[in-house]
Amino acid sequence: MNKELSFKNVAGIWLLAVLFLVLHGITISFGTFDLSNITIYITFFINGILWLALMVRELWVRPYSMKVIFYTFSLFFFYYAGLIQYINERFPWIIYRDHDTVLKANLLLFLFTVSYEFGSQIAAERKITHDSFIFKEFDISHARMIIITLACLGVLINKISIVGIGGLFSRTTVSESTDYGESSAITTLIKQLLIAVQCVAALVSLIAAKKDYKKSIYFVLCMCFLLCTYPPGMVSRYAVATIYGSIFILMFDSLKKNRLFILAFCLAYTILFPFLNNFRHTDYSDVDTMKALSNTIEGIKTDWLAGDYDAYTTFTMTFDSVKTAGLSMGRQLLAVVLFFVPRDMWPNKPYGSGSYMGQSLNWSFTNISCPLPGEAYINFGIFGIILFGVVFGFISKLMDRFYWEKTSDTRTKFDILYAIMLMMFFFMLRGDLLSSWAYFLAFVFIWGVFTFSVPESLLKKG
Repeated sequence: MNKELSFKNVAGIWLLAVLFLVLHGITISFGTFDLSNITIYITFFINGILWLALMVRELWVRPYSMKVIFYTFSLFFFYYAGLIQYINERFPWIIYRDHDTVLKANLLLFLFTVSYEFGSQIAAERKITHDSFIFKEFDISHARMIIITLACLGVLINKISIVGIGGLFSRTTVSESTDYGESSAITTLIKQLLIAVQCVAALVSLIAAKKDYKKSIYFVLCMCFLLCTYPPGMVSRYAVATIYGSIFILMFDSLKKNRLFILAFCLAYTILFPFLNNFRHTDYSDVDTMKALSNTIEGIKTDWLAGDYDAYTTFTMTFDSVKTAGLSMGRQLLAVVLFFVPRDMWPNKPYGSGSYMGQSLNWSFTNISCPLPGEAYINFGIFGIILFGVVFGFISKLMDRFYWEKTSDTRTKFDILYAIMLMMFFFMLRGDLLSSWAYFLAFVFIWGVFTFSVPESLLKKG
């Protein structure tokens, strides 16, 4: 991509930076500073400036990327939310965090960021090629599009069989405990596969329609089925972001040239998602839209103290967990790698790190998140912070390069995967890694099923 930006794009980047600084000003006005702990404030500000500077630098080169997602997440969850919680001495799930714990968290987050940048630099110097068939121009036959569209319809029919036509837009009639087998893990996996089927079907049909307008009918049908099955407001934030965020990326090619994606993403996460949350536990018809919007705007001040922004707090709680139960020495990571192994076959299979952390602290409530740096610390301590930072920095940069350094602007199979990956990375950063990785691989599996075709080179060899 051409690194020479127009005045409009440069202005957009700095406008975003100014908006973050304004948000910072609002942030520190929520509480009273205790200047006796100036060292902690300095570490907060150093981290905040570092993440903002790195995000602006990345936006200067690419309108969106996995690295931009990482810096955005860090600013929202580790800086703004963390600082507000510290200033107000109000932390989700736990009453108090002592100053030494907060200082340790900030220093380790700095180390994680440095390691992430180091891994990114290694990937930046690696030679890459786009010879694989997943980087070739995307093309799909009418026959396959019909099958994919019918699969998308099948998911809708499955939901209607459970809740009825009248229950499609009603949370009160949807059974969240619908079972597809004896194992809750199997039930969860099937649910994620069904979500993935409709999301990937919409993305594949979108790319097909962009190349051949005669295939637009498939995209229209898939989107209708998707909106009926998983309407915004009726599913979790991660699902809304992954489904509709990835469609948003691939639908508007102009996003590859301007800097509007990250601004839209930030507004969506701070305003749109909380607004849609008003519809998650009731019928659309029972919600006062104007009141819901008013509550959303008023809640901006208090949401930073709630469980939706608990990543900073849960990261500090990993220190308590390690003190109590010791390092897992990779056991939690092994559970991520072997997530598909049923618990019946592996009775001692670890639970997600959020649940593991709650259990180690003898909490009755264990449905909490565990951010990526927390996963690193629970597994290998400070060494884990460095290791995870380098590995994820390397992967992020490599995926960004595969997407942005193509010689052609034509859409490929990888473009579909990258759009999903971009949205899921935010969820993965918040954690826990076990659930987010399993959900992501559900999307990868369906992506492979829908887009795989035997390369011509292999056919000729055969």
